[in-house]
Amino acid sequence: MIYRIKQFFLGIISFFYKDDVILLDKYLTKSEKKLFMQMRKSDRAHSFRVCKEAIKSINNYKNIELIEEKKMAKCALLHDIGKVKYSLNTIEKALVIIINKLTVGRFLKYNKYKRINNYYNHPVLGKEMLEKIGVYDSDILYCIENHHNAINIEEDNLYLKLLIRCDDHN
Repeated sequence: MIYRIKQFFLGIISFFYKDDVILLDKYLTKSEKKLFMQMRKSDRAHSFRVCKEAIKSINNYKNIELIEEKKMAKCALLHDIGKVKYSLNTIEKALVIIINKLTVGRFLKYNKYKRINNYYNHPVLGKEMLEKIGVYDSDILYCIENHHNAINIEEDNLYLKLLIRCDDHN
């Protein structure tokens, strides 16, 4: 619950810094940047925090030589790109999470509201959107599609492990 409160406040006070623009220019293509900039300001700020932590964390991994910084940064920056299509604002997200918690998951299970369903399916939507603009790297697409599937991840996918850890912290 503390994580959700932190996430709520970070969503409200999200900022865009000069070094964030440098990250975009360094790691994303023109078409990826264009798509990234369509995300809500709070989602972009979250992705920047995830990316910065992921880059710092690479040095702490035993198998550092197996993790490419550019690929990891791209995974982190684009992991929530599926929210471009159907997004919820910070207040709506908070309400959905609280209602779903109070109804022990039944709210989402029986909800037919397209924006909410698509918001919760943003990993699959994100993968599809990236494929449409020409992103075919299997590691990146796998990470985008599975970043909320911590239980079902492949044991040896270091990119996804790191992405999930950094996403959970931010």
